[in-house]
Amino acid sequence: MKIPLNRLLFVVPLLLACAVLSPTPAPTELPPVTQFPNATPTPPAGVPTETLPAPTAAVEPTALVDGVAPAEGAAMQALANAQGIPLDQITLVSTEAVDWPNGCLGVEQPGVACTEAIVPGFRIILAAGDQEYEYHTNQDGSLVVAAVREFAALRLVVRGEDGSLKLLDTGYALLDQALLNQGLMPLGGAVGETAYVLNLAANLPEIVRLDEGGTQPIAVSETPSYALAVWPGTGSAPARLAFSISPTFDNPQTKIFSAAPDGSDIVQVLIDTQTQGTPPFQFLAQRWSLDGQSLYFSREPYGIGGYIPFNGASSLFRYDFATDSVTQLVPFELAVNMLCLGDFDLRYQRAVGNCTDLAAITVYDVSGTGPDTTITPPAEAEGFDLLGTAHLSPEGGRVAFALARGDPENEQGAIAVSDGLSGAARLVLTSDPGSYYTLAGWLDDSTLLLQQQTVVCADVCPPSLWTVGVDGSSLTKLADGTFVAFAPGP
Repeated sequence: MKIPLNRLLFVVPLLLACAVLSPTPAPTELPPVTQFPNATPTPPAGVPTETLPAPTAAVEPTALVDGVAPAEGAAMQALANAQGIPLDQITLVSTEAVDWPNGCLGVEQPGVACTEAIVPGFRIILAAGDQEYEYHTNQDGSLVVAAVREFAALRLVVRGEDGSLKLLDTGYALLDQALLNQGLMPLGGAVGETAYVLNLAANLPEIVRLDEGGTQPIAVSETPSYALAVWPGTGSAPARLAFSISPTFDNPQTKIFSAAPDGSDIVQVLIDTQTQGTPPFQFLAQRWSLDGQSLYFSREPYGIGGYIPFNGASSLFRYDFATDSVTQLVPFELAVNMLCLGDFDLRYQRAVGNCTDLAAITVYDVSGTGPDTTITPPAEAEGFDLLGTAHLSPEGGRVAFALARGDPENEQGAIAVSDGLSGAARLVLTSDPGSYYTLAGWLDDSTLLLQQQTVVCADVCPPSLWTVGVDGSSLTKLADGTFVAFAPGP
């Protein structure tokens, strides 16, 4: 029996290996931190505050927007409901009169029967940010259907056992650029069809550009550590990277930097200095807001080791560039749990993890508009004591997460999915003994991407990537290797 070290030990860089992990005092060099959502300040501009409702297929004709036709207003309201986008950020691109061939308005949906009668209506194109959306309506807007508009092929950046990076086509379509940002403790993202990732297999972590032509290191004046957040930019604003540096014995400061994708134009965003006698920590850049005006980051323990199956973030903060202010969304409370946050939704309304309750997934309302809710593991998942890598579904109404026994000598894992944002989850899949799964994300509303880690094996224990339906069907191996990031294809 062989238990490989890379499965047994997760180490945040060693500064004080024997430090006692307890809540760290508030940083002294940060801008003032707003306690949020316990208080209820107004979030920075560009961060929506609406609670994300469940998508609907039909909108009443009375749900109109001033200054546009009823069908156009209904389509704009449907987009606002489905994506959590404020109405004043949605613009009308075009409206075309169409005779739809059936009652589904030309949008076939699995399991939905369509009447064969011709339905006069409109094809309406809307825009929000740098993304366009197509909606089909009848004439008065009482029926609205979102059309599937493929953005690009959905690819993965995968690291092989030899440390090499490659692009892998999943066979799925990327329907929304924001879906590339799923997951906390990110190792990269994409600008167009080019991926920018943090290569941890190098002697020192380095930022690498990856496209069809291969990989190319990006020279930056600071050595990044453990996370890389990528903002793809807009038509008027260029893309940016955000990365952190760790404290050292010689320099007890942790910093977050922003830079252009080629490594130039480096700007210091945040800085904090470790205080002697307190538990060490470091900042990690987690995700940009959709408009690039805010940066989400975490404070992480520094100098820990042991058998830690699940990765994640230990807190969540938002830095607003316009006001130079920091807002606390999920507190840094290492006395309860660490590496416990898995994800937050595409419109920054909710985060998911088990930072509060080790035995359940908490859906944290980080918009300040509603209560937190709790999702419990499946009743039949007995003996699975660890939870982690929770991810919200693309539409924001469900949560998938992984479970593990937490025993490297007798490991086994499982995957569960909730049917809402509270209550008990369903058991989707159980791994073979000696291995467990982490959840890399959702490929679409019904398919999960899994990373399988084999702990006990005869010789080598290569990781592998799999897809599975949320009902447990169609377990399919994609490739050997380790998931690094999502990337669009041509």
